[in-house]
Amino acid sequence: MAKYSQSLYTQRLLSLPILQSIEDLSVKTRLPSPLLSQYLNDNSRYYCHISVPKKNGGYRPIDSPNRQLKAIQRWILRHILEKLQPSVYATGFVPGIALKRNAIPHTGNQYILKLDLKDFF
Repeated sequence: MAKYSQSLYTQRLLSLPILQSIEDLSVKTRLPSPLLSQYLNDNSRYYCHISVPKKNGGYRPIDSPNRQLKAIQRWILRHILEKLQPSVYATGFVPGIALKRNAIPHTGNQYILKLDLKDFF
């Protein structure tokens, strides 16, 4: 089976939408393809940039999408991302998974590395 057809087979098996072009996404989201192209090509102008104070006195930058871009992101979340199973080792941002569950495999270790990656996202 060719790689291309394997990909389509996997998408159908997982009940994922088949998206091979902007036009396909346009049909699925019911948004005009020129608008979707705008969001893809210059998405920075569709975000509101704010700063939120942090406990340590600094500021955390927040980039919040406008209403229509957020609707597109929600569509992708519901129709694609929520249907995919993350690795068993991935616990961050998985609904219903507590921080404690992530820590359990590490109990009894001699060392713990705690860090915050600056500007990770």
